[in-house]
Amino acid sequence: DRLGHTKMLLSLLVLLLVSPRVFGDGCIHGGFDFSTLSPAKGITASTDVGDITLNPCGTMTGDSQFCSFNDAGVQRDCGRIDQWSGEDSLSLTLTGGDFCTPRMGAPRSEYGATIYFRCDSSAGVGTPKPTDAFPASRCTDTQTEFVFEWRTSLVCKGGLSFGGVMLIIILVCTLLYLGCGFGYLWFRKGARGLQAIPNWAFWKALPRLVLDGFLFAFSFGKKLPTGAYSAI
Repeated sequence: DRLGHTKMLLSLLVLLLVSPRVFGDGCIHGGFDFSTLSPAKGITASTDVGDITLNPCGTMTGDSQFCSFNDAGVQRDCGRIDQWSGEDSLSLTLTGGDFCTPRMGAPRSEYGATIYFRCDSSAGVGTPKPTDAFPASRCTDTQTEFVFEWRTSLVCKGGLSFGGVMLIIILVCTLLYLGCGFGYLWFRKGARGLQAIPNWAFWKALPRLVLDGFLFAFSFGKKLPTGAYSAI
């Protein structure tokens, strides 16, 4: 029946709302939202030692999560997140990358990277650029640290994240819904008290609908909401 359909749809809506990806807060560092960086793509930086792909937000390919490059057909990991530091000047240190041997008989060298973020409101997401401290070769006698400067609007203060924009839209729509609905019922229908609240019967039943939605969703459909469908 209609109530059963409503409860099932509500259960899906509840699961969607509790997902952090809806509000874009899955990758926040130093108070800045990096979630617009797709974990599947990353940002590629062109350097003298080849293209290096960076992503502060997660897995790109295989086991390389935050920094990787192609070495003669082999995907190399050039570091995992060690620490974020700074507020006005945010930086990211990556350590624990793959090892390389700079020359015959030399000790192995570990890849790492440091990214210095700089606010540039006109740059959009921007692209990391190698600094003067960037190594001249891909594998050196000491730890091979790739050093970048990343000018991006993602670290500029005062802007709204995707989550903030979504919350504002939801709040405005809610106020319009309540205000317009209340005015219509009060002045055109003569409703008074709780009956002047738009769709009062639905909101009164909402707590039970939410509970039924959770029970249905988290039981993988085995526990049907009250009054919905008969078990087969």
